[in-house]
Amino acid sequence: MRLPTNLGLKIYLIIFAIFTFSSLISLSRPDGITYTYYNILLTLHAPAGIWYILAILNALISFTILIPLYRRSFNLTGIHIKLFKWLFFVRILTTLLGHNYEVVIIKSAFQGASILMGIIALSIWLLFLYPSFKEHFIYSFRSN
Repeated sequence: MRLPTNLGLKIYLIIFAIFTFSSLISLSRPDGITYTYYNILLTLHAPAGIWYILAILNALISFTILIPLYRRSFNLTGIHIKLFKWLFFVRILTTLLGHNYEVVIIKSAFQGASILMGIIALSIWLLFLYPSFKEHFIYSFRSN
């Protein structure tokens, strides 16, 4: 029995979609953890609103990245390639600057029980994001 083409990417697409959707919901609902975090931060330090805006922008861009992931996992031709080229660079920027909540969580893992926990937390986070960046890059810069 043969496995379906791009089975791993299809499974990753489902997992990435779930996490992206839950991230977007958590940022926008008042009972969400990240919503609470950013609003407390805004209360204490008003200029921190830029982090909240970048987090929302990153969540929205990650949600749109489901399109190239879907199209790559089912071997469909590329659409709106120029848009996704620009989104790739904006996504890098928002990933670096728009994950304040995650940075705090990873910092606390480093400062917690051992440095090994921090390394594991950072590695898991990066390993989870890597396939989406890889497929986004391939879709944007190597498709016809």
